[in-house]
Amino acid sequence: MSPFEINQADEAEYFKRYHASKIDLVENSNGSWTASLKKGAVVYIPKAKIFDRTVAGQIPTGWNCTQYGIPEDIAASVDRVSQFALAATMEAFVSAGIKDPYELYKYVHLSEVGNCVGGGMGGIRALEDIFRRRLLEEPNIAADSLQETFINTTAAWINMLLVSSSGPIKTPVAACATAATSVELAIETIQSGKASVMIAGGTEDFGEQGSFEFAQMKATSSGLDEMAKGRDPDEHCRPATSTRSGFMESQGAGIQILTTAALAVKMGLPIYAICGGAWTATDGQGRSVPAPGQGILSTSREFVNKFRSPLLNLNYRKSQYQAEASRVEEWYQRESVQWKNLIPEEDSKVGYDETGKNQIISFLTKERKRRLKGLQSTWGVKFYLNNDEIAPIRGALSVWGLTVDDIDACSFHGTGTTANDQNESDVVNRQMAHLSRRPGNVLPTIFQKWLTGHPKGAAAAWMINGMIQSMLSGIIPGNRNADNIDSEFEDFNFLLYLDRTVKKSHPLRAAYIHSFGFGQAGAEVLIIHPNSLYSAISKESYDQYRQTRNNREMVIHQHWIANLYGKRGLLPIKSRSPFDQTNISDDEQHEISSSSYLNPRARTLYSSSTEEWSIDPSISESSTRSNIRSSQVRALESSFVQSASILSNVSSFVGTDLEEISTFEDKDSLFLNNNFTTSEQSYCTSSPHPAASLTGKWCAKEAVIKAMTSVNPSSRDMWNRRGASLLDIEISHSPSGAPIVQLHGNVSRLANSLNIEKINISISHTSDHAQAIAVVALKS
Repeated sequence: MSPFEINQADEAEYFKRYHASKIDLVENSNGSWTASLKKGAVVYIPKAKIFDRTVAGQIPTGWNCTQYGIPEDIAASVDRVSQFALAATMEAFVSAGIKDPYELYKYVHLSEVGNCVGGGMGGIRALEDIFRRRLLEEPNIAADSLQETFINTTAAWINMLLVSSSGPIKTPVAACATAATSVELAIETIQSGKASVMIAGGTEDFGEQGSFEFAQMKATSSGLDEMAKGRDPDEHCRPATSTRSGFMESQGAGIQILTTAALAVKMGLPIYAICGGAWTATDGQGRSVPAPGQGILSTSREFVNKFRSPLLNLNYRKSQYQAEASRVEEWYQRESVQWKNLIPEEDSKVGYDETGKNQIISFLTKERKRRLKGLQSTWGVKFYLNNDEIAPIRGALSVWGLTVDDIDACSFHGTGTTANDQNESDVVNRQMAHLSRRPGNVLPTIFQKWLTGHPKGAAAAWMINGMIQSMLSGIIPGNRNADNIDSEFEDFNFLLYLDRTVKKSHPLRAAYIHSFGFGQAGAEVLIIHPNSLYSAISKESYDQYRQTRNNREMVIHQHWIANLYGKRGLLPIKSRSPFDQTNISDDEQHEISSSSYLNPRARTLYSSSTEEWSIDPSISESSTRSNIRSSQVRALESSFVQSASILSNVSSFVGTDLEEISTFEDKDSLFLNNNFTTSEQSYCTSSPHPAASLTGKWCAKEAVIKAMTSVNPSSRDMWNRRGASLLDIEISHSPSGAPIVQLHGNVSRLANSLNIEKINISISHTSDHAQAIAVVALKS
């Protein structure tokens, strides 16, 4: 080999360190070095092998993540797996009617929004950077390429750029079953009470290294062989056929937003499906990591008795819940009367005022809610757990009054490999037989990978999204590449292999998807039509939800159109946290951010001027800053006393009231309906801090009573008679937001008899208190 020149001394030293005695180095007069390799030196000479995996699922031509609003500098530094996931997360939020994720914090705390997005291999481009391009000393390799190889980095980018939450993070890695595992984690996290919102899904890229290794395993179809047989690229993946020869790789991300039903109804989010359940299973002893197994059969495990368990009877569970709930109500009523018995001994020595009583009642109300919620779980979504006579999938269906015969479709992992399709068909058929599905009630199968290809980590997320489309439309898509269904499948009597699309006369009631991943990762996800949820809530709640949802959908449609025309990004890329404030010192900002994490009642407010959501510092104060709150309360009381004194001097009659906001946390519907009109409740529920809004209106009503009583003290008896009701004192609002007093019924007649011309009201809040002042003016 001819000598070659090295320009730098340290480079020459590197060559000497590697080749040792197999290289001669001579320093030149100009400071460069001449290197000569000797016999026995090892050199790398590139070569190009024939690569026959020439077909894969493609990203649309011209796709660029910056079109979603992602800045150029972020796009340049973030690996493609994270770019895919960011774009998919944006689309998921917009499809949920949310154009800014910070809106979530109007309803829940920062800690209640979590992330369990996973992946199969991590950032393939970054892996290539650090293992290949760095070795070859190619230019423009980012110094932080290593971080992009971590699978949990994708979830980090989603949180940093879009969500800014402090909730749970659980990053699954289950190869091709990653997205299904993610949904299971999301459901468990929400049901455990650790979160109210979870971002679930998976992401994967396509690269020549991974594709080459799949080819060595004979898992994928050969593009050259298929084309030699006269098949077009869109025919290369043929699941469930006798001619199948492997799966076809693709790339991308799939994301779902999961929330509690209560939050979805409250926010008016479009509900696409109910997550009935999700399960994962391993496959036992073996020597092959990719070999498919049947461990997921365990979701249908049950001991079959002569008669089914009474727990499967929805009416029986309902009666048991009602019986136990009535005992909770009896306990609540008894403890409410005997509230003094709950005063801590150290506090009883100094006495307990009205505020203390309210705290005890608030405790009892929360405890009642906790117990009722436990009963709902016991007789609802968890009634079948650890019961060997009820299969998990049967129990999950029974929660909603459904049976195995109500499963209207199953989306198969269906990769198109010889082993997977036969094993998966056997698993599903055995499940249906063991669960006693009615003979003749065949289960339509969906094999969507003939169209989408196999994106590995994102596979189950794509399948769930496709299944939801089928569920809502009643359309079950056929396998267009099913040229000849394998004769081995003829024994699977419960399964229907479609080669064309079928339109059912009704939406699908229930459906489930199967997912299998290398490494003994089997998974199942059961989804149920949202009609089952709508039928479980009151008509009033449904009508209100529908109106809120329709309003949300109109707003988000305009937002979507604006993005399509390039007027704005799909979601705002965050440059500030929801608790960041302007024109304050770093120490003050640090205090506010810490307080926002520590205060579970911290909520965001929307500013129409900046079009941003941000946490109100006054609502976000930590409970540890009681001295500040106390001074605020004293200042509030002082200002009201001063105002009352001034107003009294001008022949007005004044009433004031001060209450702790905690008193109105978790008030039951009976209390609310007895004291607040429907419009008042609607206003308070939609406010950033419903309890604070309710407390303010309560104070206003009490202040009005006190002011009217001060006009004529003998009218006090009026408020003790059944004819008087706080519903007759309604606090509405002017277009500017100022509170207005409206009197109805007996209270209106009393005001006329007292010669009252007008009542002005003012409401103020601190972080923990609300106070109102009412001023009554008489007719001249």
